[in-house]
Amino acid sequence: MTCTPGRTLTLRGKARPLGEVNIGFELTSTSAGGCTILMTEDVATGPGLAVPRMVRDPLIRMRNIETLQRLRLLAERNDS
Repeated sequence: MTCTPGRTLTLRGKARPLGEVNIGFELTSTSAGGCTILMTEDVATGPGLAVPRMVRDPLIRMRNIETLQRLRLLAERNDS
């Protein structure tokens, strides 16, 4: 795990049964006082590496969209 406060966060997570994944978050300030978050994720170890990237990318993208939507809801709920 690495972290640059207010800028980046890198984690190692488990994605059973695919193995472990590297997850990255990059924050960019907006003019409205908030931020945008870029989330990246890919398999790092385990059987998931045998799945071609062009197959696993759409699945990871769907999962990350859901993750970012949940994060947005939490941030907006705590902001009010």
